Amino acid sequence: MDARIAHLHSHYRLVSAQVVAPELASRLDRVLRQVAVDHYEAALEQALAGDESVYVLRRVKARVTVALGSDATDAALAKSLGSNLAGAVMRAIVRDDGESGNLVRFENHADYVAHFLVALIKGNDRGQWFYHAFAEFSALDRGSAINRVMLDNREHSPVILAYVHRYGELDALLAELNSATKRVLWPIDAHGPRDLDVSRSLFLVALQFVDELAGWAQMPRDGEQLFRDYLKSAVPLSDWRDASSLAVAIQDVVRFLFQRGYLARPQSETSEFLSRLDKTLAGFDWLDQVWLRNSLIELFDKDSSSAIPLPLRSFCNRVTPRQQDLISSIARLVSDGKILNAADPRSSALKLFALLVADSPKWADDAAAKVMIENLMVARRALQAATSAAGFVGCLQRQDIERAMSLVPLDQRDGAKEACRFLSSMGQPAISLLENLAGETELPELVGVESNCAGMALLLRSFVDVRLLTLPDECAYPAESELPRSSMLFLLIAMRVCGDGAVANGRLDEGLCLLTGMEKSLDLKIFSDWCSGSSASHHAQFQEALFTIAAGQRLVQPAIMQVFQVNLPDGNRAVIAADETGILWPLGRVLTADAEVETTVREWSSLWNDATGVQPRIIANDPNLSSLLESITHNSVLPRDEDEQTAYDKGRAALLEAMGSLQQGQTGNPDLDLTTTIVACLLLRVWSRWLRGFSASSVPFLIDNFVRRRGRLLARADELFVELERHPLDLIVEMAGYLFDVEHVPWLSGGRVKFLQRGA
Repeated sequence: MDARIAHLHSHYRLVSAQVVAPELASRLDRVLRQVAVDHYEAALEQALAGDESVYVLRRVKARVTVALGSDATDAALAKSLGSNLAGAVMRAIVRDDGESGNLVRFENHADYVAHFLVALIKGNDRGQWFYHAFAEFSALDRGSAINRVMLDNREHSPVILAYVHRYGELDALLAELNSATKRVLWPIDAHGPRDLDVSRSLFLVALQFVDELAGWAQMPRDGEQLFRDYLKSAVPLSDWRDASSLAVAIQDVVRFLFQRGYLARPQSETSEFLSRLDKTLAGFDWLDQVWLRNSLIELFDKDSSSAIPLPLRSFCNRVTPRQQDLISSIARLVSDGKILNAADPRSSALKLFALLVADSPKWADDAAAKVMIENLMVARRALQAATSAAGFVGCLQRQDIERAMSLVPLDQRDGAKEACRFLSSMGQPAISLLENLAGETELPELVGVESNCAGMALLLRSFVDVRLLTLPDECAYPAESELPRSSMLFLLIAMRVCGDGAVANGRLDEGLCLLTGMEKSLDLKIFSDWCSGSSASHHAQFQEALFTIAAGQRLVQPAIMQVFQVNLPDGNRAVIAADETGILWPLGRVLTADAEVETTVREWSSLWNDATGVQPRIIANDPNLSSLLESITHNSVLPRDEDEQTAYDKGRAALLEAMGSLQQGQTGNPDLDLTTTIVACLLLRVWSRWLRGFSASSVPFLIDNFVRRRGRLLARADELFVELERHPLDLIVEMAGYLFDVEHVPWLSGGRVKFLQRGA
C-alpha cells in the first residue's frame, strides 16, 4: 500500500518543564517522521484490506493526546501516533458526503493513473490537487510525461489502457507513446507465437510418464531433436490451467512416440499393464486421469474392453474452452471491423489488448491473451502482404502452411510461419477472426442523426441501477403500447427532461426514438394516444414499488416526511411527499377533494414504515394541509424550530423549481404526468449521487449543465453510438464512470450503448 503524505504539518502543545520542551518537540518530530509513518501505513492497510480503491484526501486533521512518561519508548509512541493518524484518515473517508471537495475516489491504481493520463492528453491536469502524486512529472512536456508514467506503471499497463479506452482517449495516448515505451509495454519476443518453454516442459513430463510406465520399445538418441520433430507435427495448444487440456497434451506426445515406433504395444489382455498404468497415473493427479487412462488404452488396443467409452479427442483443432472464449471475446470486438489502423504492429497489439481488457477484465493478467494477439498481429501482416488473400486463407484452412508462406514476400515472413500454424490449428473461428482483422480500417467519422436529446443516454446507467428496466413490467406500468413498457417510461421521462427539444414538426426527436429502440421518428399524436390508456390505479402502485427500491438503496432519509401541496400546470392540485433532505420527492398524488389528503398521507406513512423501518415524523407548514393532517400524528405537524422551517421552505422551493424545469412534454393525463415528474426527479437524484460535489444540485441545474445537450446517434448491428457535445463539467461525468459503455439495454438491438465525445 502506498499511503503517501504529501505535506505533514505538526503542531505541538507541550505541558512540561520549559527546559525539556525543545527536546520533547525534537523527539516527537523524529518519531513522527521516521517511524510513525510506517505504523500509519500498516494500520491503513489493515483497515482497507481488500479495498483496491485509491482515496485522495486534500487535508486531514488529527488531534492526538500523548502522555510521555519516563518509560515511554519511541516504538510505543510511534505506534500511537501512526494509529491515530490512520484513524483520522479513515474517519475523513467515511464521513465524506461527496460535496466538500476534500475526497476524490478512484476505482483502483490503474484508474487513478488513467485519469491522470487523460488529463495530460486534454491539457487539464494542471491545478488538480488530487494529481499531486504525479508532481514529479510537472516539469516534463506532455509526451515525455505520458511515456514516463506508462513506463513507471508498466505492470498495470493493460488495465490502464483499458480505462483510457473507456474514457475515449486510447488513440490519443497510443499516438504519444514512443517506440521505446511500446517495446517495453509489448515485448514481442517475450510472448511470441508459441510458448516453447511450456511446450518443452510438457514434452519432458510426457517422457517421464513413459519412463514410469516402462513402455519404451527403443530410447530416442536426441531428446531435443525429438522435441523439434514433435513441434513440426502439430502446434501445442495446451491450457495449463485446465486438467483436461494438459491430459490431451500428454496423450499427444505419447501418440507421437507410439506412431514413430518408440513405444511397445502392451499386452492388454493381462492385468499387468493396467496395474502399471494406474500406478503411473497416481503420480500425475494434476491431469484428467480418467480421460487419459481410457484414451491410452484405446490408443494401444482398440479392441480392449477395459476402457470406458469416451470420445477420443482429435489430434488437430484442439481448442480448449478457455481458448474458445478468448477467440470469441476478440471476435466480438472486431465483429463490425474498423478498430485497428496502426501501421506499427505494437500499437495495433496494444490497442486490441486494451479493448479486450476493457470488454473482459479477466484477460488482463493472462499470458494466453498476449500470445493470441501477437499471433494475430503477425499473421495479419502476412495476410495483408500475400499476393492472393483468398489463396492464403485457403491454405490456412487446409493447414498447408508451407504453401501459404509461398504467397508472402520474403521480407514479410518473419515469424509468420509459426503464427499461421498456431491459428490454423485452431480451426475456422481463428481463421475468420484473422480475416476480419486483416480487413480493418479505422472507425469512420460517425454519421447518423443529429439529436437535441443525446444527453438522455447518460441516464441509462442509472435507469438500470434503479431497476426501471424490470419494474414497469412487474407493475404493468405504463399502459401497454407498441413499445416495451420500460422503453415507454424512458421516453416519457425524456419528453420532460428534454423539453422543447424532444419534438420537431409534430414528431418526436429522431435521435430520442433511436435511443428508445425505434428505427424512425414517431408521430406525437400516436405517442399521446398510447399515453391516454394509463389506468389511475396503477400510478400509486408503481410509485410505491419504486419507493421501496429507493429505500432499499438508501436514497431515502426516513426520519421526516415533508408534505407539500402544489398546483399542477393543468390546474389540478397535488400532494407530494419529500424525505428529510427535502430534495427527494418519491411520492405524489393528484387530488380531487381535500378529504383525500389524510387518507393518502396515512397510506404513505404506513408504506414509509414498512420500507425503511422508521415511522416518520410528518411536517406540513401549509394552512391547507396542517389541519388535515393533525389527526394522523395526534401532534402538531408544524416545524419545531427555525432549522426545520428553513429546510421545509427550501424543499418546497426546490420542488417548484424542479416541476418548472419539467413542465414541458405533458401528456394531458394528470396522474401519468405527476408520476413521470416523480420518477424523473428520482432518476436524476440517483444519477447525481456519484457526481463529485454535485450530488445535492437542483434538478434544473442537473438538467441544464449535464443532461440537456445535443449530439449525434448511430445505430449499428449490435451497438448504439452516442456522440455527445462537450460541456464544461464533463470531467465530473467521466470520473463518475458515466461515459463507460452501457452493456445491456434490452429494447436496443444488441443492447450496448457506447459513448464518444466531440472534439473541443
